[in-house]
Amino acid sequence: MQHNEFPKGSEWRKWDFHVHTPESILNNKFGDGWDLYVKTLFKLAIRENIAAIGITDYYSIDGYKRLKEEYLEKSSKLKKLFDEEEIAEIKKIHVFPNLEFRMKKLIIGKEEDLKWNRKVNCHLLFSDKIKIEDIEDNFLKQLNFEYSGIQPGIPQKKPLTKSNLIRLGDTLKKQNSTFSKKDSLYLGIISASIDDEEIFEVLSKQADIFKGMYLFGIPIDEDLSKVSWTSQGAHERKLLIQKAHFGIIRISFLGLLKIPHNFPEFPPAVFKK
Repeated sequence: MQHNEFPKGSEWRKWDFHVHTPESILNNKFGDGWDLYVKTLFKLAIRENIAAIGITDYYSIDGYKRLKEEYLEKSSKLKKLFDEEEIAEIKKIHVFPNLEFRMKKLIIGKEEDLKWNRKVNCHLLFSDKIKIEDIEDNFLKQLNFEYSGIQPGIPQKKPLTKSNLIRLGDTLKKQNSTFSKKDSLYLGIISASIDDEEIFEVLSKQADIFKGMYLFGIPIDEDLSKVSWTSQGAHERKLLIQKAHFGIIRISFLGLLKIPHNFPEFPPAVFKK
C-alpha cells in the first residue's frame, strides 16, 4: 500500500519565494551577517509554518549556493545556530533558487513626467533538483546583456557574469560623474537588462537539463499594474502575463524584507519531494 503524506488531498501551504540574502546587492538588509540571516530566516519560517522558500538574488544564485553548501549541508553549522527540534523542522522546508532579472521593458510615468521609469522585473524559480553548476554554467553564463553601441545598429553584448556587470558599472561611472560614488556592481545590476525571449531561448536549448524544472514569474501588483489596459503598453502587459507560470503579489509571511512575495496556487509536481 502506497503511503500518502497528504490523505486529505490538496492543501494550502505558505510558500515564500522572494527572500533576498546578504549576497543581494539591491536588497541586503543583513550586511555580511550570514549567521544572523540564516538564524532569522529559519526561526521566522518555523514560526510562520512556511513550507517552501525561494532564495533570491539579482542575476546570481550566490546566496542560494552559500546557504545550501555552508549551512543546510553542514549539520555542525546548523547545530551552532539551532536546537535539535528546530533543525528537524528546517529539514522539512523546501529551499529553491530564485533568480531575479530586470527586463528590457520600461514602465514610465505620465508623458509630462518621463523622469520616472522602472524596468519590469521577473523571477525564474528553479527546482532544487537542478545542480548549482548547471544554473551557473548552462544558464546564467549563456545569457547576454547589451553593453554599449560601438557602431550604429551593432550593439556590443557581454555574457551575464559578475565581472562584466562590474565592468559595466565602471564604464558608467566614467561616463557620468553622478555615479562616481556608487558601487560598480550595484550600478551594473541596476543598469543591465535581459531580454525575456533570450531567457526562454537559453532554457529551451538546454532542455535536457531545464525542461519542466523551472517556473517563470512576474509582478502582478507592482509596476506592471500601472500599465493601463487601454494604453500603448497593454499588449506587452498581456504577453508577459501569458508567459508567466505564477504572479508575484505583496504577501509577506517571513517579514524579512518589505518586498513582493510569491504565492503560487498550484505548484507543479517537480517542486515536490
